[in-house]
Amino acid sequence: WVDIKETKKRPIIKNKILSVGRLEEQKNFSLLIKEMKNLSNEIVLDIVGTGPLETELRDLSRQEGVTVNFLGLLDHEDLKNLYDNYTFYVSTASFEGNPKTVLEAMASGCVVFASDIESHRELIIDNFNGLIIDKNKPNLSEVVNKVLSNQNNVSFYSNNAIETIRKNNSLEKIAKDTYMDYLQLI
Repeated sequence: WVDIKETKKRPIIKNKILSVGRLEEQKNFSLLIKEMKNLSNEIVLDIVGTGPLETELRDLSRQEGVTVNFLGLLDHEDLKNLYDNYTFYVSTASFEGNPKTVLEAMASGCVVFASDIESHRELIIDNFNGLIIDKNKPNLSEVVNKVLSNQNNVSFYSNNAIETIRKNNSLEKIAKDTYMDYLQLI
């Protein structure tokens, strides 16, 4: 479950993308950095997290000419508030269990671009409440530009993401389901 706070109308920030995760192979940040090279030079990637690949990823971002801000670790409350500052969130993970950061980004109204893995497909209906990226033939620049081409796209994905989380992953929904499970056991 994730908290769903009242979201305020926020400006569309076209030049920043957020990603969160441990800096290790599973999260596939090297793919994300390489894909960022195909986006406008004005777009900045902010990554929250630390890990053994940090130096390698810093070197890769310089090599690819991609501006990446490595924001380090944040406590959970600061991270939840950080999502509100971004229009776009990307997860290029190779595999996930329960992708909590994707849930939190969706609950905050971010337009989520996520790799085509089972756990992301369980949350995201492609072109409805987010966008799925083929990790074998990544097309992040094409998909981001498609969304940016029309401001209504951003509102569409953002509103559908929030509503999906409210309907399926809110604390209220999970508490109700748990309560019903207990009643069935009695």
